[in-house]
Amino acid sequence: MSNVVERLNQRIAEVKQMGFRVRTELLDGPAANWCLLGRQKVVFLDLSHSASEQLLQLDESIASYLAQTQAKPTTTDQQVA
Repeated sequence: MSNVVERLNQRIAEVKQMGFRVRTELLDGPAANWCLLGRQKVVFLDLSHSASEQLLQLDESIASYLAQTQAKPTTTDQQVA
């Protein structure tokens, strides 16, 4: 079993493969999450949290992204009449 820092680094690599930019910031308040900056997907991790908390934040952020993007039809999903 790998340690939490290794799992966090692996998960960050996976998230980058999904097209995200990962930013670590001292957020001091609001929960870490993802957003679109222009056309770039960005996920924020709070440096004030432990590695295990950052891993949880990352998983929650990606789950939120997947829930939002899978709920919205894209133009390729819509049929033209």
